[in-house]
Amino acid sequence: MTAGISGAVMSFLTTKVLNPSENLKPSDPEMYERVPLMFKALAIYFAINTLIAGIIQPETYQSAELKEALEIKKLEKKSKGGSRVGKSVAIEESE
Repeated sequence: MTAGISGAVMSFLTTKVLNPSENLKPSDPEMYERVPLMFKALAIYFAINTLIAGIIQPETYQSAELKEALEIKKLEKKSKGGSRVGKSVAIEESE
């Protein structure tokens, strides 16, 4: 989220948790008793945001050069492993 949206959500959330009726004064002890509940609500909010971000994370980008290098490495492994197919592929590549 951007800073503006996050600030708007956090401000609303903390106000509703700490002072739900909006009749409490900042020096009222009841408001201070609600602080642990506010931290739990914020922890849940951030956990959900993190979970969603992890789920929608795109695959790691691989350039064409990296894909080609990985394919060459895979073919080299096959040719060193004693496989006839790997050796024939290595011979075809060298020609």
